[in-house]
Amino acid sequence: MPEHLRAPSEIDLAHAVPGAERAALAGQLATELVGAVEPSFATAAWSQLHELDERSGLGTRPAMRVVLRRPSDGRFLLFRYRFRDGTQRWIIPGGGAEPGETPFEAATREVFEETGTRPRDLRASGLVLYHLLASRLYGDSRPAMVQYSPVLTGTIDDELPDCDGRDPHWFTVDEFEAGPRRPISTPLIAILRASERGDQVEPQAVWLPA
Repeated sequence: MPEHLRAPSEIDLAHAVPGAERAALAGQLATELVGAVEPSFATAAWSQLHELDERSGLGTRPAMRVVLRRPSDGRFLLFRYRFRDGTQRWIIPGGGAEPGETPFEAATREVFEETGTRPRDLRASGLVLYHLLASRLYGDSRPAMVQYSPVLTGTIDDELPDCDGRDPHWFTVDEFEAGPRRPISTPLIAILRASERGDQVEPQAVWLPA
């Protein structure tokens, strides 16, 4: 990796942790989303996070991620994704929302774009992931912003017609739990276990470091 991509930039260092106010608001956001029949990107917590990020010289980006199981065996979908810096990591489907979209609408569009089929039975899991989106560590030249991603759960067809160059893999929860640990691993395993039992996890927000 080129040396300029190894060294954190000033914005990476300044926002390596979310800060108490951002953490509290992200937790409030998780509570708002899980308590809603139709989750929205237009709630009190979203507005306050946008104001906080703006004061910090950052943008606010609404997004979502989706934990998708296939009915035949209960396995869930991960993509092996290659980032701009050449590294590969496992990610769950999803991405940024378009203006005016709800989390469910964004999830349906993103999953269709990434798999060629539409998700079903969407619901908010109670988990919100947030992280610094633009980072020199990943060779990303966009203006720095914090991306907030509610994690939804749902089901999807066994066959994926068009993954558009992505590398899909199906995992049991035990297989995922036995793999390398990341900050997302523990909360993701919790919602996977809860979905197996038909339970709901306590709302929480998790900051993902660069």
